Amino acid sequence: GSNRGHTTMSLGKVNDITYKHSDVDNGDIAIVIINGENATIRKLIKKPEGSVLIPNNQAFEARYYSNKDVEALPVKILGMVVNS
Repeated sequence: GSNRGHTTMSLGKVNDITYKHSDVDNGDIAIVIINGENATIRKLIKKPEGSVLIPNNQAFEARYYSNKDVEALPVKILGMVVNS
């Protein structure tokens, strides 16, 4: 099922969370857009063959995206969360 609505936000700022447009390092908390839908906050784990996006909310499962998925969907990383 779709979990839209639980982690949606406006770009740039949500609930006093701001982000900066920058490269996101392994393990950073990032703002991402998956398949053109609403932006969401995820911890990014980079692997050679793809990326794992881990939600802060434990009720949601981590999702793996291959490098092909990242290009095809696409999975866009907007930037790194600087405060929350």
